[in-house]
Amino acid sequence: IRDLNYTSTGELLIGTYEGLYRFNQSENEVEKIDVALPSTYVMVIEEYEIGTITLGLWAGGALTLDLADYSIKDVIIENENVYSLEKTVDDYLFVGTWGNGLFIVFEDNITHIETTDEEHGVGHPIIYSLYEDSSGLVWIGTNGGGLYLLNLDKSNKVILSNNPDDPNSLDLGKVNHINKFGDDFYFSIYNKG
Repeated sequence: IRDLNYTSTGELLIGTYEGLYRFNQSENEVEKIDVALPSTYVMVIEEYEIGTITLGLWAGGALTLDLADYSIKDVIIENENVYSLEKTVDDYLFVGTWGNGLFIVFEDNITHIETTDEEHGVGHPIIYSLYEDSSGLVWIGTNGGGLYLLNLDKSNKVILSNNPDDPNSLDLGKVNHINKFGDDFYFSIYNKG
């Protein structure tokens, strides 16, 4: 199981390496949803618009499905290994990939954010997690390359990363999850070894 999402229609959807499933409460069983996805690897499920889910697929990109009949509404990005999704209050869809960095989709425009340590890039090609905070900053967690805060309005970023000489720096590892509780941000960092 890669992801779970309880939708506005009252269904629990389950993303797996074998496709998209739903929990049938009346039968108390899990059922596979019959939909022709470009990849069976459903990595992330989000519902940004009532009645429509956005899926991130490994080797299948990102697309939207209508919850009424599970028909594909729109293919957003093709053939990418999508690992994370975040839609901002301004309707920018951030698509984090494994190996090809970050894409930002707005209306019909797709912007690929370069994998670089330069001012307008993200310094690691594997994007594990995304989160928009209440001020509009987008937090970008990478696979060992640190944590980036991107401000779309000012087109700049802040980098939090590991510094072996500073014990107060970010732990070296994968930033798997970003969340906020009250005024504090919390990061789930996996460090093998």
